[in-house]
Amino acid sequence: MASNLLFQMTVIYLLFFYIVDLGISAMAAGVIILKARIWDAFNDPDMGLVVDHTKSKHGKVRVNLLYGSLPLGIMTV
Repeated sequence: MASNLLFQMTVIYLLFFYIVDLGISAMAAGVIILKARIWDAFNDPDMGLVVDHTKSKHGKVRVNLLYGSLPLGIMTV
């Protein structure tokens, strides 16, 4: 839930940034966000396959959470 809250706040800020600071139209900004969502629709099942095929002594998901949280935090900032 915390990750999704952070993601949604970032998307809302990006939409505001695109419209106000970059000066592009609201429709163009919406299309940019839409393209990202379409990419997610095709990319997320592939990431699910990666998690399903992960084999480690720590489990399937824990490895991704341990090694993915720091890069996610850095990229978000």
